Amino acid sequence: AKHHGLEYEAEEFTMAEDPGHNSYNNNTPTLYVANLREPVSRSISHFKYEGRWDCESLLYNTSYLPTTQNAASITTWNQHYGHIPAACRMERNGAYKFKMDKCAVNCYTQWYSGLSCPWWEMPPGVNVTAENFTGYRPIRKQMATERMYEVAISKLRRYNFVIVTERLRNPMYVEAIERYFGVPGLNERKLSPWCEVESHYANEVVPLVVPKETLANLTALNEVDVRLYHEMKDCLVDDDGTLVEGGGGGYANFPAWDASRFERNESIQVDYTTFERTGKQTYLKPQKWWLEKFKTNASDGNV
Repeated sequence: AKHHGLEYEAEEFTMAEDPGHNSYNNNTPTLYVANLREPVSRSISHFKYEGRWDCESLLYNTSYLPTTQNAASITTWNQHYGHIPAACRMERNGAYKFKMDKCAVNCYTQWYSGLSCPWWEMPPGVNVTAENFTGYRPIRKQMATERMYEVAISKLRRYNFVIVTERLRNPMYVEAIERYFGVPGLNERKLSPWCEVESHYANEVVPLVVPKETLANLTALNEVDVRLYHEMKDCLVDDDGTLVEGGGGGYANFPAWDASRFERNESIQVDYTTFERTGKQTYLKPQKWWLEKFKTNASDGNV
């Protein structure tokens, strides 16, 4: 976005935005981009990232070591909010707001539809207002899952581009995306999400074993998300980039960047090479001070 002089906005934790209904910027013409990952793989990865150990403890508690004893069990990672049922939080204005920071079941359907939270209510007798905010989690009511799926798939079909994470291993797909956005270096990661490198290291030290029964259960619970994923992933091209019968073309037919179609702002424009050289960098492997607690406590047999 900076390379082309465009405004950039991301919706990471709340529900996905509905194209053409952006009240924040007065419905300014927007290029909508989303991403999808195989839902069961995403759920297990999310568990390893933030559901197995508490990231706050993992990062900042110098005496906290990840072990099999203090790890949460993936067998209980089977709810809409990971280990617990509610995936919504009450806002101070009294509205429910879906949160995707911890979610194990049909997360995409909830996130893209934005319809899961109106189906939640507070426990009887709990008064939650702007003046008296208690922070109680809402109680789950029966959700119209198929209705959420219909809205989610309709919304995704109106996005300009939906990136399929698994296909980023295919050089042809990466090249097509770089041509689409007019910026190279898609797979050259220089940024790392909060807690990612530490959780990766912890899971290498204490490998996760997923029982077959748990995998089968997660697959069944995410049936709606799996359907949505394949509906979007398989509609145009096979994994090797060849045309699917009745589809719209292979990777070679992805459109190329056309600057004349965008309202660009030169005052915020930063050339890609300059941004890569001077932009904010994050570490891509655990820092030495953080690794010290593993070395110090290794002799105790805790790791």
